[in-house]
Amino acid sequence: ADSLREVISPEASAALATLRGSLSRIRFRTAPTDAEARKVTRRLSDTVTAVIPQFFATAQLSMLADDGWRFSELGQFVERAVTTANATRSVALSIMRRLEPLHSIEIELSAFLRLLGSRDAYRRIYQTRAEPPQVLEFLWQNAEMPRSVLYSLKRCAEILQASLPSNSQTAQQAQSFLEELLRRIRRLDWYNFFVSEDEASIRLLRREELLLQLDLLLSETLELHTVITDNFLSHQSIISEPEPTLF
Repeated sequence: ADSLREVISPEASAALATLRGSLSRIRFRTAPTDAEARKVTRRLSDTVTAVIPQFFATAQLSMLADDGWRFSELGQFVERAVTTANATRSVALSIMRRLEPLHSIEIELSAFLRLLGSRDAYRRIYQTRAEPPQVLEFLWQNAEMPRSVLYSLKRCAEILQASLPSNSQTAQQAQSFLEELLRRIRRLDWYNFFVSEDEASIRLLRREELLLQLDLLLSETLELHTVITDNFLSHQSIISEPEPTLF
């Protein structure tokens, strides 16, 4: 927070100060019980998840929308895409361990969506219980849900387009990578990996293919960091077009 004070607005800095104060007031016992550890962890998690969005929302309203802020936004959306991609792979591994029909996994998937802050949005769109193919489709391909990989990557592409000259080689390389990854995600059909046995249950049909697909997508999403490092942060890159002068 101290190192950022000179480059962020006072309003955004106040949100960070609130978070810093809340964390500094929490005290840990030398050997807490499991119940005490869970209580402190929950309190820390609730504080962080409440204040961090306040910081970014305040910064968005009080700071210049320049290359520095766009770079911060870019980091947010890259992290969000990677987090969702990794989370879906983890929950898919849990699904694969189930040998019985998957009707019993509804509670686990619902808790998973709640953890990502997306359960209400899922219910509004699908108006049904949480099932594996719908959850994968929702978290990978929904263009209007901020937690989805597709939404995050589209925002990355828009930020790069606004920050790099359209005729630069670095911009073209970054945009080409993102466009190809977005095309791959849009073409996915998650329902092909499952088979419905009846109205109440669904079974995973192509286990190894699903895991391979998720591994490949996660790897390509992680590669976005390298693409941005090579093209957006290159010392040879022109971050944006020069602003016109009055004279």
